Amino acid sequence: MLETMTAFVMAEHLGGLTFNPPQGPAGYDRVLADGRRPAPTRDGYIGILPYTSEHWIAFFEAAGKRELGERLGVADRERRNANIAEIYSALAEITRERTTAEWLAFCAEADVPATPIVALGDLPDVPHLAAVGMFQTMQHPTEGPITYVRPPTRFGRSPASVRLPAPLLGQDTDAILRELGYADPEIAALERNKIIVRT
Repeated sequence: MLETMTAFVMAEHLGGLTFNPPQGPAGYDRVLADGRRPAPTRDGYIGILPYTSEHWIAFFEAAGKRELGERLGVADRERRNANIAEIYSALAEITRERTTAEWLAFCAEADVPATPIVALGDLPDVPHLAAVGMFQTMQHPTEGPITYVRPPTRFGRSPASVRLPAPLLGQDTDAILRELGYADPEIAALERNKIIVRT
């Protein structure tokens, strides 16, 4: 997990550490700029990322704020980067004026990358996650029907699956202790001394 997350994050954040010797600190300034976060809408949040000059111009024009876009220099990459914190602040104010669905419709038409921000409790209802069966159910021997998240990767030769429900507290204690070399009398002594507890 550490290696995967490091590779994912540092692909764009290696920054000045790319060079030997380093020519600056790690981090991608535009991504780390204040304001690069989900933007509030009238009814929720949206991840919206106007990236090119055309995207930014279209966004400010669609919002009826072309003059603000011109003042912030969104058409010029260097001026835009210099004003990026103020631009993100303006974006977060502008997105409040429409619903998430309205902004998504604009983004689809203008080819601006965007996605709705979904609350944790709403993830099982996301059409893509439902279509791929991300959330599964099983019968737990003591808790009844439960929902769990299946392994996200699917390998042809070694498919991952959830084969057993979550164990009860102490359910596997004896097996683990025996695997570590403890004999039954030693395990019984650990239980008597309340070093191990069973449910």
